[in-house]
Amino acid sequence: GGGGGGGGGGGGGRGGDRDAREDDLNDPDDPNIKISVEGPNQTHCFRASVEMVKPKDSANCRSGGPGAKMRVTAAWQGDRKSALRDAFALKKAWRHGGFDEVYKTKTRLRDKRFGR
Repeated sequence: GGGGGGGGGGGGGRGGDRDAREDDLNDPDDPNIKISVEGPNQTHCFRASVEMVKPKDSANCRSGGPGAKMRVTAAWQGDRKSALRDAFALKKAWRHGGFDEVYKTKTRLRDKRFGR
C-alpha cells in the first residue's frame, strides 16, 4: 500500500510551459542540493548551477572534507531555457546517482555543447 504523494495543485493556465519550471528544481525534502539558474551575465548567457553537500564517503574529490559544499556549474547557454534544461538534467543525475553522477553529467553536457 502506501498512499501516493498528493498531486500538486493545478497551476493556472499561464504559458503552458509546465514541463520545466524553476520552482520545480529544488526539492524541500532534499536539503543536500540546491539548484539554480545563473544569469544573465555580461554576454546575456545563462547557466545551471548546483550546490551539493558532499557525501561522507565520496573519494573522488580532494577539496574540502566530508559534508563540504561543492558547487558544479554547467556551460553557459544562449538562453534561460537551455540553462534550465541543464539544471533539470543535473537534478535527475543527483536523484539517479548522487554526487558522482552529477559530475559525470556536467562533463557530458559540456562536451556536447562544444561538439566533442
